[in-house]
Amino acid sequence: CASHFPSPFPPISNMSNNSYKPLHDNANIMAVGGLPGSHKCCSSASLSFVENDFFQRCMGVVILTNLFVLAGETDYPHWPVWGFLDNTILFVFCTEAGLKLCYLGCFDFFSGVDRVWNSLDLFIVLLGFLEIGFGIFLHPDTSKKTANGGNSLVSVIQVLRLLRLLRLFKLIRVVKPLMGLVQAFSAMTESFTVVLGVLVMWILACGIMCTQLLGRLPRQDADDEASKHIEALRPELTKYFGDVPTSMFSLFQVTTLDNWINIAKPALALDSRWQVFFVVFICMASWTIISILTAVASENVVESAMGREEAQKRAESDAQKAFLSFLRDAFQAADVDGNGLLDKEEFEGLINQEEVIERMRASSSLSISDLIQAWDALDVNRTGELTIDEFVTGLSMMNEGLSTKHVANFDYALQRSTYEMLGRIVRLAESVSEMRERNQEVLELLRGETTRSQQTASQLWAWRCAELAKAQSAKDQEMIRQLEALKEPRIPRLSITASRGARRH
Repeated sequence: CASHFPSPFPPISNMSNNSYKPLHDNANIMAVGGLPGSHKCCSSASLSFVENDFFQRCMGVVILTNLFVLAGETDYPHWPVWGFLDNTILFVFCTEAGLKLCYLGCFDFFSGVDRVWNSLDLFIVLLGFLEIGFGIFLHPDTSKKTANGGNSLVSVIQVLRLLRLLRLFKLIRVVKPLMGLVQAFSAMTESFTVVLGVLVMWILACGIMCTQLLGRLPRQDADDEASKHIEALRPELTKYFGDVPTSMFSLFQVTTLDNWINIAKPALALDSRWQVFFVVFICMASWTIISILTAVASENVVESAMGREEAQKRAESDAQKAFLSFLRDAFQAADVDGNGLLDKEEFEGLINQEEVIERMRASSSLSISDLIQAWDALDVNRTGELTIDEFVTGLSMMNEGLSTKHVANFDYALQRSTYEMLGRIVRLAESVSEMRERNQEVLELLRGETTRSQQTASQLWAWRCAELAKAQSAKDQEMIRQLEALKEPRIPRLSITASRGARRH
C-alpha cells in the first residue's frame, strides 16, 4: 500500500521519540506507519475518506434527515414520498457500511477499535433489508385484513420500523460532544446504581408499611361515624396503596413531588399522624437522595470534561514531542559536517522544505514564522548559530504551557544563578583585596627606590661639583703660569682679566 500511495509522514499515534526514521524511505514508512493487525488491500488507500471528518458530518446530516422522515411518516403515513426517502437513506447507510468494510477489511471491521459501532451499522442495515423483505412478501390484502384483525406480521413490521430509531445512535459517534456525554454516563453508572439502590430500598420499605397500614384496613361492620369514615376512605386508600407495587409507584410519585398531596390526602384524612411519615419520606427521598443523584451526575460530568481536556492536552503534547523528535532528526540529517551546529541560513532552508511544512500542519500548531522567532529568541549571543539540542530543548520549553513546574524551575534557576553570582562577587572581592595589598607593597618598594635614587643623584651632583671645582682651579693656575712666562708689560692686567674670566667661567 505504501509503494502505491506513499505517505510522507507516519501517523503520530504510532511514532515515538526514538522510533522515527527518515521520511523518504518507503520501508520505514511501512514499518512505522503500518497499523498492527491491519489487513487492508492496496486499493483501500483511496477509501480513506470514510474516516474523514467531512464524511462523518455528512452522515450526521443523513441521520438527522432520517429522523425528520420518521416524524413525517408517523403523522402523514399516506404520502407516497416516504418510501422513496426510506430506501434512499437505507442505500446511503448500506453504502457507508460497504465502504468501511472494503477499507478496513473483515478482520479490522469486526475486531478493531470501532467494532461495536461497525456492528451496529451493519445491524441497522440488515434491519432495513428485513423490513423491505416483509413489505414485499406480505400481500397488500393481507395487510389490510391484518390491520383490522390484528395479525402479528403487521406488529412485526411496525417494530422493525420503530427500530429505525436505532440509527440515532450513529449520531453519538459522529458528534463528539455526544460521545463525551455517553462517556460521562458510563462513568457515573456505578455511583448511580448505588444511590438508586438506596432509593429503591427506601421506597420498598415505606411501600410495605403503607400497604399493610393503609391498603389492607380491616372491614368496619359498625354503624358509627368513625367506621363510616374509614369505609368512605377505603377506595382512595386501595387506589394508591392496594398492594406493594402500587404503593411503591405512589411513593415514587410523592418523591417527584408531582401532585403528592392528592396521594397523601386520604392517609391524612384517616389519621393526622401520617403527616410525620410524609414529611420524613419527602426529606429523605426527594431532598436528600435526589440531591445526591444530582451531585453525582454533576461531579461525573465535570470529571469527564476535565478528563477530555487532559486527554486532548496529552494528545497535543505527544504530537508536539513527535514533531520535535522529527525536527531533531531533520537537523541531524542537515548537519553535513557533523559539528552539531546549524546557522540561520541552513535553518531557514530546512524549515521551508515541503516535508517539514506538511509535518507542521499534521502534528503541530507552529508556523514557519514561529520557528524563526524561536530561533531569534534562543540565539542569545547573536552568533547566528545554534546547536541542535539548544534549539529543540528551547522550543520544547517555549511551547509548553505555564505551570507550577515552570515557576519552580525558574525559581530554582534564579537561586542557583544568585548563588553563583555571589560566589563570583566574593572571589572578585578577594582578588581585588590581594591586588590592593600587592599595589601597596609595590608602592613601598617604589618609594624606597625613589629615595635611594635621590640620594645617589645628590651624591653624584656633589662629586661632580667637587671635581669641576678641582679641575677649574688647576686650569687657572696653569694659565697664570703661562702668562707670567711671557713677561710683557700688560701681563698683570691680562692675568687679572683672565683670572676674572676664568672665575666667571
